[in-house]
Amino acid sequence: MIRVAILRVENLSKAFGGLYAVNNVSFHIDQGEILSIIGPNGAGKSTLFNLITRIYDVTSGKITFQGKDITNMAPYRLASMGLSRTYQNIELFEGLTTLENVMAGGYIKGKIGFSESLFGIRNRFEEKRLRELAESRIEMVGLQQYMHAEAVDLPYGRKRMVEIARALMTSPSILLLDEPAAGLNSQESKQLGEFLLRLRNEGTTILFIEHDMETVMEISDRIVVMNYGEKLAEGTPVEIKNNPDVIRAYLGAEVD
Repeated sequence: MIRVAILRVENLSKAFGGLYAVNNVSFHIDQGEILSIIGPNGAGKSTLFNLITRIYDVTSGKITFQGKDITNMAPYRLASMGLSRTYQNIELFEGLTTLENVMAGGYIKGKIGFSESLFGIRNRFEEKRLRELAESRIEMVGLQQYMHAEAVDLPYGRKRMVEIARALMTSPSILLLDEPAAGLNSQESKQLGEFLLRLRNEGTTILFIEHDMETVMEISDRIVVMNYGEKLAEGTPVEIKNNPDVIRAYLGAEVD
């Protein structure tokens, strides 16, 4: 099977003052693949995500998405191109229901803005389309019973799924998830892994940061390991699990 790289990161670096949080990192992710980025706290994983999604400006290097150079592109343009993400810290709109929070993720591709909708400027056809799409995304993540509940009042694991449903409103080609299993119990993590596999099988490419090694090893096609801002290793779950450098970085162990 011939795979096509949907995202390429080439020699990417980010310096804050004289300190490099990301240093000369290169990797790619193929279309229809799940690629995990792992590493100890402070390894530069979230900084890498913020570079890819243009929250941070790149010090040096290049980012290519679907063959287009996005290294200096404005962040708001990425979602309309098919790149969507969630964040490590849950960010939901207070006072809005699950349905309304999820609908908010679709306005960037719609014909009426989110603020216009809030202030009562209506396009009935567009609102109906967005509502139906949001309902389908909520059903996809299994939150039908919470559709009209205030999203910030949901259990922690359900809030995570609201964020994922909202990110899916743009029908992204690639979905970037920043520690989606953080705070989940073992059953919730298992369900999340099964959902991400279904999503991948339906055509969505997934790049995610995660500390839950069980989830990472079960669902990843490939893994990139970072340490002190640099790429330490890259390979399949089996290769990473048996890599002496990775074992040292995580466990501080002597490896023969």
